[in-house]
Amino acid sequence: MAYDFFTEQPVTADNLAPALKARAKIVIHKRILPSLKTLSTADAQRAINMDIGVLQLLNAQQREMQDWPELFRRADSRYHYLGAKKPEGAIRWIIEAEWRG
Repeated sequence: MAYDFFTEQPVTADNLAPALKARAKIVIHKRILPSLKTLSTADAQRAINMDIGVLQLLNAQQREMQDWPELFRRADSRYHYLGAKKPEGAIRWIIEAEWRG
């Protein structure tokens, strides 16, 4: 749907589900917390500090790769997690799901 930033959206909902059509794609561009077991001590400390900062500032948390399928399932069982990929040289991942409602 085309959207003009300066006008109110014609579709309103408290979440995505009421406005989605079957096979709609959900795309999230986000950092994914690496498994701390794979990091050096210094890198693990940086990742933990960033996670604590996100919690303090935004009341949120970083997620590891294996957390995303469950997150979509808990949001609504009609989401189907498609996977995540990190473009070469990028910091953030592209996480995809499909609406099967």
